[in-house]
Amino acid sequence: QIAYYNLKDPLSAQAYPATMVALTSAARIEGFIVSERPKAAPGDWRQAFADLAGWLDEGRLHVSEDVASGLENAFDEFLTLFNGLSGRSNVGKKVVDIADP
Repeated sequence: QIAYYNLKDPLSAQAYPATMVALTSAARIEGFIVSERPKAAPGDWRQAFADLAGWLDEGRLHVSEDVASGLENAFDEFLTLFNGLSGRSNVGKKVVDIADP
C-alpha cells in the first residue's frame, strides 16, 4: 500500500500485518492478476471479460465501492487513498458522486 512507503522498512511484517497473520495461521490467500487472463490470445480480453462477468453473476466475485458525495469532497477523498482521513479506510473502488446520472 502507498501508506507504507514512509516506513523505514516498507517490506517488513509491520507493513503487511494481515499477510503475516495469514502466513502464520496457514490461511489461504487467493486472487488473480488481470493481465494474465488473455494467455491463449494475448491482447484478446473477451475471455477475461466473460470470466469476470460470470464470476459476478455467480457471486464468486464481490465489488466494494467507497462512495462519497459532492465535488467539494474530492480532495479529501483523494487523500484517503494514501493514509485514510478521519478514521476512514481505503477499501474498494473510490467513487466521488458529483451529479445524478
